[in-house]
Amino acid sequence: MQGLELTVAAPGGARRIAARLVDFSEHGVGLEMAVPLQVGSEVEVHGNLTSNDLDLRVDGMAQVAHSRRLRGGNYRIGLSLNQLAYRKSA
Repeated sequence: MQGLELTVAAPGGARRIAARLVDFSEHGVGLEMAVPLQVGSEVEVHGNLTSNDLDLRVDGMAQVAHSRRLRGGNYRIGLSLNQLAYRKSA
């Protein structure tokens, strides 16, 4: 499984959160993480998107489209990709 790092605005400054990448498309990513994110908030996204025929490094901004709690206590987060830079991973 691939991971992404998110930077989220928080009281007292930004905080970094690791997330497990569940799925992705051209316009969004699905994540699983230990903390919820507020729908509508903007986050910085950094990490690699990898599949059988794709290996891209992504850096940029995304907006939280949905956030719901899963049975195991983690959260399923959907991000809508906004200003994102893609480049081939080495």
